[in-house]
Amino acid sequence: MIRPYTSAYQDIDQKNGTTTSAIAILQSVLDQQSDCLLARDWDGLHETYSLPYKRVFSNSETVIETRTDMQIGHESFLGSLESLGVNQFIRLATDAEFLGKDYVEGFYISHALRGTVPMVPSYNNRVVLKRQNTSWRVIEMESNVIVPHWPPDLSIKPTATITPNIGSKNDVRRSLAEPVSLYQTFLDAHGQSIKDKDFETFCSLCCFPYTYHNLSIDIVVNGPEDLIDVFKDLCGSYDGRLGDNVVRTADRAEFLQADLICGYHTACVYRDGKQSGQPLQSRMLLKRHNIEWRLESVTNALENNSFSLEIARPNSQLPTLREIQERTKSWPTSL
Repeated sequence: MIRPYTSAYQDIDQKNGTTTSAIAILQSVLDQQSDCLLARDWDGLHETYSLPYKRVFSNSETVIETRTDMQIGHESFLGSLESLGVNQFIRLATDAEFLGKDYVEGFYISHALRGTVPMVPSYNNRVVLKRQNTSWRVIEMESNVIVPHWPPDLSIKPTATITPNIGSKNDVRRSLAEPVSLYQTFLDAHGQSIKDKDFETFCSLCCFPYTYHNLSIDIVVNGPEDLIDVFKDLCGSYDGRLGDNVVRTADRAEFLQADLICGYHTACVYRDGKQSGQPLQSRMLLKRHNIEWRLESVTNALENNSFSLEIARPNSQLPTLREIQERTKSWPTSL
C-alpha cells in the first residue's frame, strides 16, 4: 500500500537518544496484541488499548468505554478463531506515519491461519495509536470484514477485503490541539449561550439531527423546534429559578477519529456561590464541521423519564455508548 502522506515526526527515546519509526511502533503493538490474544492474556492485551476507543467494521461501528466490553469483544473474537481451528493470527504492518507527535496512523493485513492454511480470507485494517506516557495504545481500529453483530464473530461469513479508509489530511490529530481543551472550549461556549439566553447561538452549536440519552430514554433531536422547552429549562440554572450559575468542567476527552471528540464532563449548579444541587455527569460526542465543533450526541446521568430538564434527577451511573447502541438497535440508523 502506498503511503498517502509523509511525516517528519519520530519517536525519540529520551534516555538513550534512539529513534523508532512509525511502522516499527505499529508492528510492535500488533505483535503484542496477537501474542496476548492467543495466550488469553487479557491484562496484557488491554494494556495496548486506550479507553474509550472506536471499533469499526465494514458494516458497523461501536465505541468501547469499559474493560468489560473490551474483554467481551476479545473473548468472542478469539472464540470464533478457535472454532475455525486457527492457531496462528499474524498481522503484518504495511505502512504507518506519525500524525503529530502523539499519534500514529497505520495499515496492516490480518492472516488467520491453521498451520499455513488461511481459515478466513486475509483482510485489510487501519489503526490509530495514541502515545500514553511511554507506551502506544489503540484509540481507533478499522477492519474490512463484515461481522453480523457485536461482539465480533469471524466464523460467520461473508467477509470483505476492500481497501480501508486511507485516513484524512485534515485529521485534527495532525495538529497540536488537545482534545480536552477543545472540549472545554465547547462547554464554555455552550454554557455562555444559555446564560445569555441566546437560542440561535445555542442551536448553532448542534449538529441536527443529534441524539439525547439518559438512564431510561433515547431521543432524536431533529431541529431547533425540539429544543425550545429544553432551552427554557436550562436557562433556569442561570436566571434564579434553579440557580444563578453553572460550572461545566471537562474531566477528559479523546479524539476517536479525524473529526470526532468523545468527552466527559461534570456540571454543577450554584446559587450565591454555593452549590445548589447534585453534580451531573455527562458525555458528549462532538463532530467537526470545517473549523467548528458541534454536538452530535449527549448523554446525561439522569433518571428523568422525559426530555424535560426542569427537575433534574441525577444518578451516579452514566450509560455507556455500547448500552445505548443496544437500546437503539431498532432505529433505522443503528449499526
